[in-house]
Amino acid sequence: MANDWFNKEKVEEKKSLTPALPNNSGQVSKREGAISRDMVKIWVHVIWSTEYQQGVLYDGLRKKLFPYMREYCAIRGIEIDCIGGHVDHIHCLFKYSSFKDLERNVDDIKRDSALWINKHGFMGGDDKFKWDRYFIGVSIGQSSVDVLREYIRCQDWVHGRKSFREEVEEVMGKYGLGESE
Repeated sequence: MANDWFNKEKVEEKKSLTPALPNNSGQVSKREGAISRDMVKIWVHVIWSTEYQQGVLYDGLRKKLFPYMREYCAIRGIEIDCIGGHVDHIHCLFKYSSFKDLERNVDDIKRDSALWINKHGFMGGDDKFKWDRYFIGVSIGQSSVDVLREYIRCQDWVHGRKSFREEVEEVMGKYGLGESE
């Protein structure tokens, strides 16, 4: 039978073959072989730019901004694994171990970090710093995390070879994002 997974006898047979998993104390769970708690691990690569992709995130500002953003995330329980960027954009690697609202978290980080930049006068004069309103967020498999961390850390090197626009087009192509998304 092509759909024998849905055959009740086959399902019962497969259940009996499922090994019991030990819990944190080393003892077998009463729910042998069952998932005994929520377990989530989702890596999300998020990219956003300054408003109009202005090249205002100079090196000295990024060296102060990134630790500030890490601290902001830590205080709010947002797991940020890696952060980097170039003069006109930011890359972040987030690890979600519970269900959270990605858009809300990114918007909160953008809003608070823009307020911080403006409060400390990093723009000079009357100019106000703003992030662009959009972002890209794509899921990353565990086997790609180390490579992505290195890519995020090497943004200055990357952008010595390609523009932010080229990078965005590459990411959109790689993850099947398009105008209709």
